[in-house]
Amino acid sequence: MSDDDNIGKGTLVVYLERGVLMTTGLVVSALLARGLSTDHYGIYKLVGSVLVFSSYAASFGLEMTVTRFIPDYITNERPGAANKLLGGAILIRGAAIAALVIGALGFREELGRTFNAQELFGPLLALVLIHAGFKLIGSIGRGLLTAYSRRHVVGYIRIASNLVLAGLIGYLYFTGGGIYFAIAVLATKSVLEFVLFLATGMRHVVENARAARGDATLSLSRLGSYSGYNWLFKGGHVFREYSVDHFVVSYFLGPTQVAFYGVAIAIPKMLRSVSPGRMLHGVLLPTFVKRYEESGSFAEVKKGYVLLQKINIVLLLPAILALLVFVPELIELVYSEKYVGAAWTARILIAFSFFQSMGDSFYLVSHAVEKANLVFYSSLVGLYNLAADVALVPFFGINGAALATGSAGLLVFAYFMLVYRSLYDVAFPLLSGVIGTVLLNSLPLLALLGITKMVGLFTLQGMAVAVVGGFSYIGTALFNDVFTDQEKKIIVRRADIPLLRRIWMKETTKSA
Repeated sequence: MSDDDNIGKGTLVVYLERGVLMTTGLVVSALLARGLSTDHYGIYKLVGSVLVFSSYAASFGLEMTVTRFIPDYITNERPGAANKLLGGAILIRGAAIAALVIGALGFREELGRTFNAQELFGPLLALVLIHAGFKLIGSIGRGLLTAYSRRHVVGYIRIASNLVLAGLIGYLYFTGGGIYFAIAVLATKSVLEFVLFLATGMRHVVENARAARGDATLSLSRLGSYSGYNWLFKGGHVFREYSVDHFVVSYFLGPTQVAFYGVAIAIPKMLRSVSPGRMLHGVLLPTFVKRYEESGSFAEVKKGYVLLQKINIVLLLPAILALLVFVPELIELVYSEKYVGAAWTARILIAFSFFQSMGDSFYLVSHAVEKANLVFYSSLVGLYNLAADVALVPFFGINGAALATGSAGLLVFAYFMLVYRSLYDVAFPLLSGVIGTVLLNSLPLLALLGITKMVGLFTLQGMAVAVVGGFSYIGTALFNDVFTDQEKKIIVRRADIPLLRRIWMKETTKSA
């Protein structure tokens, strides 16, 4: 299968995967928020943060190293080196997991007291460690499949495991299961993913072993440098994201406020998860690497960046505007009326998510051109986020955590824009003209959403007006578009949407 075929297939599966994950994530969150007490829902959200921190402690940047260098070794006919890298990554990850388990068991009482979560670090700890251990070792298998341009297989596995998760959580809700059942379900999902990654990835390992050709020597300095920077970057990433917010909120305010913050971050997390820069990272990285290695310049990568950011803006900006209007209604619908107090926190995070999504594309660029050091330096913003959390949460509560994390994302975007221009003389455009055009195209949508707000979103008339507003934006975006003729051809070829082909290809023919 060609690179273009893999990208096309991978892109479709990634979008399907994101759709399923968003839907199941929403269902799981809603059922648990309604089925568990507020304190237990806060503990459930803390489990996710524990997983993030444990993933960092045991990762050493190995997943990205496998994804980045195995395509390099296979391209240069060195399958032995690919297997050697994979074996080393598994060995290191296994040792790290063992150390993590010993540390968690040894300090469980201190951790429970510090974060006001004695139940999490007491009876629940064994289930949490099973969940974390299989998740960590399974991520190596995910990196292996992605390296062989089989990101679509990763998508199928994650779709299956998340459907199982949603089904079991549904059973919990209807049978009155508690927090122990919920954590056991998470552990079951991690075990299932590990088994499926192992089953689908083994054939590549066997094929490489049979080939037994080429130089199997690994450049430990190159691998160590790349892995180290990515590991340190992930550390900063952990402190820049919602996980550290959960721990700081729990420390100062307790698990109940963690539950409210968990509701507030749900919408911006789903929004960011569907941003093209984040969704297509695994799909596009092998191809970006290949094109950069062949050309040796930023030119092709820069073209891809511009197209990716334009798609980001066209898809995400109107969605952000719409969500800012209807956050209270959505929280009440999904999580129940008792969590509507989290609406303003959610609005702060949604507004900042635009810059966070724009910054995601720079991670793809930096990994493709092997500038992991730039990715690492961007992670230092995590220290700002931690300090801002500690300073703001005691005075502003969960709104302070939202301001800290949101502003950290804005700083990262500004950092990448400045560093590429000053150090590498690569001027990535700010695309302010594209943003202005999209805002102009969004005016009819906003006017109609205002009417919906007055009528009521969940009335027949309100939903009808909202649908008309959505179609109004699609129409204006298609005819007052921001893409060049070449970019349109690329989008049409990849998306293969007949209506889009008729409209844009007709315009392109006329302009020619």
